[in-house]
Amino acid sequence: MNHNLRQGAAAEVALVARHCAAADVPHAILDWHWDGQGNLQAAARDARRRLLADHVTGIGAGAILLGHTADDQAETVLMRLARGSGIDGLAGMAARDGIWIRPLLGVPREPLRDWLRAEGIDWAEDPSNEDPRFDRVRVRQLMPALEGIGITRDRLIRTAAMMAEERVAANRAASDWAARFALVEGGDLLFDREAFEAGPPALRHRLLAAVIRWFSGAPYRPRLADLEAWEASGWQTARTLGGVVAAAESDRLRFMREAAATADPVALADGVPITWDNRWTLEGPAAPDLTVGALGPVLDACPDWRATGLSRRSLETTPAVRDAGGVIAAPLAGFGSEWTATLRPTFTQFLVSH
Repeated sequence: MNHNLRQGAAAEVALVARHCAAADVPHAILDWHWDGQGNLQAAARDARRRLLADHVTGIGAGAILLGHTADDQAETVLMRLARGSGIDGLAGMAARDGIWIRPLLGVPREPLRDWLRAEGIDWAEDPSNEDPRFDRVRVRQLMPALEGIGITRDRLIRTAAMMAEERVAANRAASDWAARFALVEGGDLLFDREAFEAGPPALRHRLLAAVIRWFSGAPYRPRLADLEAWEASGWQTARTLGGVVAAAESDRLRFMREAAATADPVALADGVPITWDNRWTLEGPAAPDLTVGALGPVLDACPDWRATGLSRRSLETTPAVRDAGGVIAAPLAGFGSEWTATLRPTFTQFLVSH
């Protein structure tokens, strides 16, 4: 992938292309141009994930292999420790997270380079890896000094492994809570308000972070300060965070998809089912020129929507299938019996795996 941020990037792309050709491995070059907005490293990381995921979906592949090493894991844990991260942050990078797989996470950087040298494979060094403006570079430069007080790569990796085990236990506890006190209504998620407010802060924040990620598909949990502010609002009036709208009802908390945050319409290929807006799986008869997107204000094209018992606000963010003539199916609104829309994974399943 070429981020188009350095003059040497084109040569690095050519190097990868040459190695792929020598190994008879098909390859594609993905281009990205920064718009100058926000944090550069964060924008580049998010763009890389998005473009790679879209490409993998387009070619029908099942996974993306990343080259993070044991040294990268140790540096990540140390950086997150400096930022005051909790269990999830200190668990470091997962060996597998959905389509993202890190097969080299247990391999130190230098032995990997030794293997490449022995195989006669050259590589490109990113000059930003020596730029002290970046936090990771400063952490990397500090590592030799920290080893003198026992903060070694191996101990940081061990910390990540222990925190990963703690995260599994915390996720299981949150999933058990959701199985008792949460329910899905259409595309909305409802919590028993009394049970939620009686829970310890760590459980509440884990649940809220999972709500946002389940609705939005965000790869990372929101900042704790944002979750605390969201909860402190009391939700007596609807409040939005991360593409999710929260509103307090008499004995429940209702979480809904923010209309403006739903995914753009996507074309239906011949291979139905298709996933839309991160969590909806659509299944139905294949036909040319179909798209799936939010139902939106054309809800009234579904004559029986009121019989569903769901609110207009909730239904407008659920999936609808369209052709050139308009809406042909909106399963949650009771329109188009040949089509189904299913939430996958369920919220409790998501809690266990994330």
